Amino acid sequence: MKKLFSGFDSLSALADTMKNFLTEQSRKALIILAKSFYGRIKCVKNVM
Repeated sequence: MKKLFSGFDSLSALADTMKNFLTEQSRKALIILAKSFYGRIKCVKNVM
């Protein structure tokens, strides 16, 4: 029984690590998207 719980612990630790990694990656992706989107808007304004 104890072995099962230690397995659960490492699984939840792994899940937390994955979650943190994913949120960090998606945050970076959002920033990059926002920057490129903002850049496009500025270009369009210059053209008009």
